[in-house]
Amino acid sequence: MAGKGIFDAPHPISQYRIDSEQAQYETEHYADKEDRKRAKAVRRTARKARKSANENAADRLGHLLEYAVRGEGPPNSLASYGHVQEARGRIIPDIWRLHDKYVAEHGPGSVRTATVARQSWEISPSELSGFPPSRVLNRLRADLYRCGAAQASGAAIVGIHGEYEPRTGILRIHVHMILFGDMVEPVRRLRDLAGYRPLVRSHYDVEKRTPAIRISDKPLTNLPAPLSYILQPFWPSRWEGVIDGKWKRQGQKARIQGSAHTRVLLWLDRWELKDIVLLMGIRMGKYGLVLTH
Repeated sequence: MAGKGIFDAPHPISQYRIDSEQAQYETEHYADKEDRKRAKAVRRTARKARKSANENAADRLGHLLEYAVRGEGPPNSLASYGHVQEARGRIIPDIWRLHDKYVAEHGPGSVRTATVARQSWEISPSELSGFPPSRVLNRLRADLYRCGAAQASGAAIVGIHGEYEPRTGILRIHVHMILFGDMVEPVRRLRDLAGYRPLVRSHYDVEKRTPAIRISDKPLTNLPAPLSYILQPFWPSRWEGVIDGKWKRQGQKARIQGSAHTRVLLWLDRWELKDIVLLMGIRMGKYGLVLTH
């Protein structure tokens, strides 16, 4: 029998719940509304599709996302805000519980967050269909082992996320990480590998260098917000480029538009939670997440 996965987290106790009392975007009503918007968007794309296979796939997903109209619950699809919201409602509280337990034993700052990207993970939406999440997680896991993760005392939870840059039409796939104990050191040593050099952007002859690895340098506060980045129900669009000779990045997240949005949703629909989340030095036990070393 297969072992428990991260979605098998126990129902949270009241101390760690994330629900409508804490965040409007965690409510069932918001999720239903968001999924109806997604259904309309993919159906619009379906009507414009040149290939019948693409039209059928988008139309099928549109039907799945209209579950609230039929009086049903969210489909088992990562393209559904409602499905990811349900997963977050169990996973984030359990990570929060583990964070508090670990900090109580090892002190403030013993749990950190990080974001990791590679230039090779930046692709066009049309390339998504040939880009499995294992390409990201397997590469990262192998590189972390090269940097000493197997010997580190600690653990890591890794989740795939993406952001669309509309000026270039590029999806920037990256991972968010929650690091326990000494696992922060292998992540820091990734900077010595060629694949994790700073990411270089250019626009109007202005160059912007962005670190491929960012690690929080202070104890985590305002919980559970920094922990929730590990699993997000929304892939945003953010413009980045030069305005009046200076590099600017759009502050507020926007919705990905057009066929790019549909491609992202169709890609997410192909995978399960276990495909986009990686556990290292940690497993799901009978009563929740536990560290294995």
